[in-house]
Amino acid sequence: QEFQVDYVRVYQKIASSLSARRQEADGPFAYIKDGFLQVVPGTECGHFMLYDLEGRMVLEQDVPDSCPATDVSGLPEGVYILTLVGGDRPKVCKVVK
Repeated sequence: QEFQVDYVRVYQKIASSLSARRQEADGPFAYIKDGFLQVVPGTECGHFMLYDLEGRMVLEQDVPDSCPATDVSGLPEGVYILTLVGGDRPKVCKVVK
């Protein structure tokens, strides 16, 4: 039996792909000020991941319910993507250091 193939599509699924993450419609829920990453009060939080614009995870941390500030002074200045897990679905926003 012989088969003929017209075309083949190959899809790559990368769990840390920034293009696969959705930006929250309700706006930013975190910011960086004076070398500290601060989650806006009232935001559900439990765990976060911080990525550079090349998709590399540069920081991952569990966060207590009070969502205290996290020292990011050791990271270079630039734009980062923050993914916060703790509610019904992950939240994603851009933060600038």
